[in-house]
Amino acid sequence: MLVSVLALAGALIWSDYRSTYEAGELRARSSAHVVAASFQWIFETSNQTLRRLDLAMQQNNLAAIPDSIADIDEIVGDLPRGFQYATYDAGGNLTYSSVDDASRIRVEDRNYFRRLVNGEEQVISDQLDERLTGDKVFVIARRVTVLGEFAGAVSIAVPVSALEELWETMRLSPGSSLSLLRSDGMVVARYPALEGSTNASSSQVFEAIKESPEGSYFAESPLDGENRLVGYWQLDGWPVIATAALGPSDFLTPFWTRFRFWLLFGIPSLLVVAGLLMWLALLIRRDQGRSLQLAESLQRNEFLMREIHHRVKNNLQVVSSLVRLQKMPREEKESLTSRISAMVSIHEEVYKSDQFETITVSPYLTRLVTDISGAYGGQAEINYDFEEITLPGDRAMQLGLLLNELVSNSFKHGIKSEGGKLDISLKRIEDDQIELTVRDNGPGYEKDEATENMGSRLISAFVTQLGAEYEVANDNGAVARVRFKA
Repeated sequence: MLVSVLALAGALIWSDYRSTYEAGELRARSSAHVVAASFQWIFETSNQTLRRLDLAMQQNNLAAIPDSIADIDEIVGDLPRGFQYATYDAGGNLTYSSVDDASRIRVEDRNYFRRLVNGEEQVISDQLDERLTGDKVFVIARRVTVLGEFAGAVSIAVPVSALEELWETMRLSPGSSLSLLRSDGMVVARYPALEGSTNASSSQVFEAIKESPEGSYFAESPLDGENRLVGYWQLDGWPVIATAALGPSDFLTPFWTRFRFWLLFGIPSLLVVAGLLMWLALLIRRDQGRSLQLAESLQRNEFLMREIHHRVKNNLQVVSSLVRLQKMPREEKESLTSRISAMVSIHEEVYKSDQFETITVSPYLTRLVTDISGAYGGQAEINYDFEEITLPGDRAMQLGLLLNELVSNSFKHGIKSEGGKLDISLKRIEDDQIELTVRDNGPGYEKDEATENMGSRLISAFVTQLGAEYEVANDNGAVARVRFKA
């Protein structure tokens, strides 16, 4: 029972953990979707702005004559606060910037500019340190072509702090992070920010994205070695994956709160249950000890009862032997020894069968009649019709002594020559009534002689002891019937 309680508690805890984990997966995917949706809009807005700047450069030769554009802010439109835009000539020299005092900036060494020079139409850079302010940014840059020749670039620098605002809105813990990853594995932006350009190509997200454009997984981050629950979402039309990595405290805190609550109240309850079970086990052990003692006592008593019946049988056999040695009329001697044999048989049947309260009477009665028949020469034909009936030992002995007298009378007065026949039946005629019938094919029953017979007086005595109804009649011989309650 204790193991079952522990198993049930473990199953409930595991179920609660799985539910909390699944809720964490849903939150991670939802957070990644929020990041993807926000930056989808930023990328689309920046793309439209870059197209307008590109068009302006081509129409007005902005790289050569910057003053020819009266108001570049009208071209740019309403970019979000903190975004920087700039134009560069073919050599990477700044020709216009939304940042004051930026004339000395050159970008010919930037990887994204070299990619534009090499022919790429539009580029998203790695995470960079902005050269004037030192802020973490990433750049979306577009190649400008005039008369089929590379004429420069237009760019928008997106501050990584945009991720910080989302992170604070989602109320994530310090152990969590938001990231934008380029399809080649480079980190475009991350909060909390990392120093320098970072390659995350070993991240599991690049394997997961092959199966589904959105999802979640739990893994160790290749950037800082922390285990997190990561939700990811592929931006539509851009080679960028948005991720939201939740630290354990972000999604497991409710579980641990409930777990501590259950520990606070569950352990004392479990100790109480364990104490009760130990007490019950002790009671069961004591009860088993008493049961064992009772079983041993019962076995000892059965042995003593068996020994008593055996000794009584032996003593009766000694008495029977003494009777045979006495000088007395033969008929009386045989009558007395047959009665003793009836008592011997019942004691022998008891200790052989180990049935001290009740015995099955058919084997006992059959043996009794066989012994009597043997004493009278054994020439009579005997037919038995015995049902399986059990009786208490004292009533079985009374029935045996009664049958001994009835059968002896049949042999004495009814069966006197060859061709003698004796039918004996013992049947249950009602639920609580048993009938014994002894029928012979002799000359029949004479009432006057029977009243003076010693056997008849014994029959009356045994009938009274059994509480039976007794009748005798003539039907092609004497028929004696005895009915008594089981």
